[in-house]
Amino acid sequence: MFLINAIFIGTFLEVLVYGIYVATFIKHVRILALRRKKLPPKTFIYLSTASLLLFVIVTVTMVADLIFATHIIQPTGPNDYSGYGKRRNIKIICGTFAIVVSDTVLLYRSYILYNSRLRFIALPLLVFVVQCGIGIWSLISLFQEKTVDPWSDRPQKSTLAQNIFGFLSGGLNVMCTSLIVTCMWRSHRRLLAAGVPKLQSSSAYVRAGAIMINSGVS
Repeated sequence: MFLINAIFIGTFLEVLVYGIYVATFIKHVRILALRRKKLPPKTFIYLSTASLLLFVIVTVTMVADLIFATHIIQPTGPNDYSGYGKRRNIKIICGTFAIVVSDTVLLYRSYILYNSRLRFIALPLLVFVVQCGIGIWSLISLFQEKTVDPWSDRPQKSTLAQNIFGFLSGGLNVMCTSLIVTCMWRSHRRLLAAGVPKLQSSSAYVRAGAIMINSGVS
């Protein structure tokens, strides 16, 4: 019952948050449309593709959860949990792809912020390549697992590949966030050296904090 209760609670919260996500996605699309002429074609295509992929991934995940949750209750017979395995696989696959797409956005932000100089993001880029390989391994190992019992009272453990994938993703997140915050801190120092009032230049700390929170959520 542990997993079943967690699924119902998670699905309920997921539906609530999805409405906020849709509103944010629409706003993001409008901003991209307004700035289309100001952005380089490759940048516009990349940002549009990444946004669309994330929207599709999030939507597929929520739909899979809703279908499973509504399919469980059978008015004329016992509850049906046969779709749990498929729902779990879809969720893990979508989660893996969502992390990869989000990490490419972090890498891109770091790359642009450092004026397209690859040497500054060489280590994060290497970690990302390894992460993609581990992600493929984790997806392959996913289909080699035994059938998961949704009635089990014991939380299901992640595979070794999934743990390594999560560790690499967290490390990449920390590295890219550190690069972005460091660049903003240097910019702040240059503003102070140029005589910009401290009150105005201190807004860099606010932006840095926002980036750290945003990266943590990603």
